[in-house]
Amino acid sequence: MTSWLGNVRRGVWDEASYLANYHLRPRLPRLVCTVEAAQQRLLGRAPLRILEGRGTEGHQTLAASFREPRLGRLFERRFAGKDAVVREQRPFDHTKQTAGSDIEAHEVPAFERTAWARRGFFGLPLWVRQVVPLERGVDPFPPSRHIRHRIRMIQRCGYGYEVTRDRAAFSEFYDRMYSPTMLARHGADAFVRGRRYLERGLRHGALLVVTQGGRRVAGILNVFHAVDPLHVSTWAGGLLDGDLDLLAEDADSACIYFSIQWALEKVGCRRISLSVTRPFLDDGLLRYRKRWGARLEPESAWAWNVVVLRVNRWTPAVRATLCSNPFIVVGRDGLSGVACWGGVAGGLDDLHAPGLSSLTIVTEHDQEPPPTASPDFVVTLTVGHEVEQLQALAHALAE
Repeated sequence: MTSWLGNVRRGVWDEASYLANYHLRPRLPRLVCTVEAAQQRLLGRAPLRILEGRGTEGHQTLAASFREPRLGRLFERRFAGKDAVVREQRPFDHTKQTAGSDIEAHEVPAFERTAWARRGFFGLPLWVRQVVPLERGVDPFPPSRHIRHRIRMIQRCGYGYEVTRDRAAFSEFYDRMYSPTMLARHGADAFVRGRRYLERGLRHGALLVVTQGGRRVAGILNVFHAVDPLHVSTWAGGLLDGDLDLLAEDADSACIYFSIQWALEKVGCRRISLSVTRPFLDDGLLRYRKRWGARLEPESAWAWNVVVLRVNRWTPAVRATLCSNPFIVVGRDGLSGVACWGGVAGGLDDLHAPGLSSLTIVTEHDQEPPPTASPDFVVTLTVGHEVEQLQALAHALAE
């Protein structure tokens, strides 16, 4: 009985989520965001967690409050470390209290973003979308050596593809590709969409299955935009039985390669969205998709909330954390990047991403900024005023 009830609840939730995400958000984004923000206020604030992390530069504390636990764990690992210990958990009202920690990170309604910015908080989107523009007669693939190598590997492995809406093929995709891959990649933090949710998406799109020697080895669900029929989005993908060894054989690259080909040549689309990624410039998935020519865009489907981030104390541990976590913020001119210079592997080129309106480099008083950085987007911190300068930067980027 419990299992049956759970399936019914999951089915109802999938239907409601699909209706909101696919039909309502593209047409009435402000209304949906307002309703969800009001719902959050009725449910009350999320609890505050005080975490203590320790790294090579010493220990630091993070105060965090998130409604979605999986999202919260992502930001907690980023700004407190994987081995951080929860020291305290208590009710918290953002409007009446300050968290009193080295760094704060809270999930709040998006319409409150500018108010938080006035208090020195950066506003990070929950997710960002990466979109590849398509044009008839123009090669959609960048002429980079990396992508050309990937394409040669796809051809050498003998991959092909088929496009279907067959229910049996979808069941195989969901049970043997999508779900196992999500669990293999993300473990307990995996966000696995319900079967009915993706089935509804299939009605407005197609399942692209990558084949090798007659065997289906990977798949990706592509769904047309509810308002713009020339815009297709990748909703879900996976490798056969969640076998991550297929990554080394470029099966995941084949999903992207064939999806772009299909969208341009078979359907005539002008844009293909390669799903969403985390708002960090060092994110591996973000950098990988950037190589395929994808541009960053705000993700409207997740735009009802943002993560506000503030530095309260400047210590060697806080500096090391910011250096290793270059992030993306939502501002007056769209998306902007913020990177603390000094611990960024790969140099400035790895931080640039198409679609960013600006990239601000933060350096300390005794550091030289990278030579290719624009002087207009370099903030040099002065001793004793680091916190005030960072909070002023957060305000300036938002207004």
